[in-house]
Amino acid sequence: MRYFVRNALSLCGVAQRPLVLSLLRSVTEAPTREASRTALALAVAELEKKAPKTARLLEEHGEEILGVYALPEPHRKRMRTTNMLERQNQELKRRTRVVRIFPNEQSCLRLVSTLLIETSQEWMGRLYLRMEEDTATETHAQAA
Repeated sequence: MRYFVRNALSLCGVAQRPLVLSLLRSVTEAPTREASRTALALAVAELEKKAPKTARLLEEHGEEILGVYALPEPHRKRMRTTNMLERQNQELKRRTRVVRIFPNEQSCLRLVSTLLIETSQEWMGRLYLRMEEDTATETHAQAA
């Protein structure tokens, strides 16, 4: 999502950036997929005159950012960002920079694999998405 916004902002002038950001926020923070599609169509229409390149990007690829609406609502905010992945990549880069030159490809792979296994074990102790609550909420909503 961050990269899509960055690309959209790079296609418009500095004066249009606040408008583009507010329109994109209305698309990504809409409560439902239908509301988001409506906000996307309005954003494209409004940007046609002021930032045509950005409008074209939204028209061609705007539907891609709506994929998060296929998930349950409590998961959307966490799944539309790549913060955890970017943080992991930063850590890998930091740790491999210390070594500077690896004697062979296997030694690099061994270090990266070990770091990823450690991270996986740490993440197993955390609860990033609560699947049980969502199931219970859905079951309760269906019963009502």
